[in-house]
Amino acid sequence: EGLTLYKTNYEKIDIVLLDLSMPKMSGDKLLESIIAINPVAKVIISSGQSHEVLKKYNDAKGYLTKPYHIEDLTSVVRNTIDAA
Repeated sequence: EGLTLYKTNYEKIDIVLLDLSMPKMSGDKLLESIIAINPVAKVIISSGQSHEVLKKYNDAKGYLTKPYHIEDLTSVVRNTIDAA
């Protein structure tokens, strides 16, 4: 559902926050699909995996290791939105 929503509205979406573990489609497959639609999409990946593991997802613009605090989320979102 999220991918369908993104396909039809990506020009209005500033940022995407996704988890690597999701039902029906993995987060890395969703990331790949989003980047195919919009190569400059600002995607933040969230996961319980280490920060080092998350960095292998080169197309993501930000990373959040779970568990995280609201301050971590707001900081990563702000930095991702502000990045050129």
